[in-house]
Amino acid sequence: MDFNTNELIDNWHANAENAAYMLHSNELMGQCLVVMYASIDAMGLLNAANSVDQASSETFKTWVKDYLLPNGKFRCNEMDLWAARCGILHTFTSGSNLSAKGAARQIQYYGSQDWSEQYLKKLDSIASDTLGEAAVFQSSYSLYDAYIVGLGRFANDLKALCKQDVAKAERMKRVLGVFAVKRNS
Repeated sequence: MDFNTNELIDNWHANAENAAYMLHSNELMGQCLVVMYASIDAMGLLNAANSVDQASSETFKTWVKDYLLPNGKFRCNEMDLWAARCGILHTFTSGSNLSAKGAARQIQYYGSQDWSEQYLKKLDSIASDTLGEAAVFQSSYSLYDAYIVGLGRFANDLKALCKQDVAKAERMKRVLGVFAVKRNS
């Protein structure tokens, strides 16, 4: 069955959003992080120049700067998120080689939307006592909410990019492939 570009993007967007939603709503944040970080890898590649053929730290960080960080409250930056992605995808922990070397702060996720000064100071104290200056607390709710918004914004931008650029549309089909097909299709 042949799908048009917009339909593939819409299907992939719905699948990625539904997967994250199901995990997040069941409080399976570790698994939700895997889905979100792997999806950001794919979106970063799709957002990159056509000459780029592999997802990388640069494609990930660019997507994060353009589509994730503007949509939420963050105490971390794109390098911290890249290091967190490496830790989660490779060892299912918050630590990574980058955080161990001091090149990024280790993200400690907390399951609250509390951004009060008092609460954040308490978290910072915990981080300082356990990991020193090498850690930062980040609301998993804020990360999830920003991901959902960024995912939608990117899906719309990707449609426009694919409409303007045949090579971009072909790469999108290769990257998203069967992950863009709905089960009932």
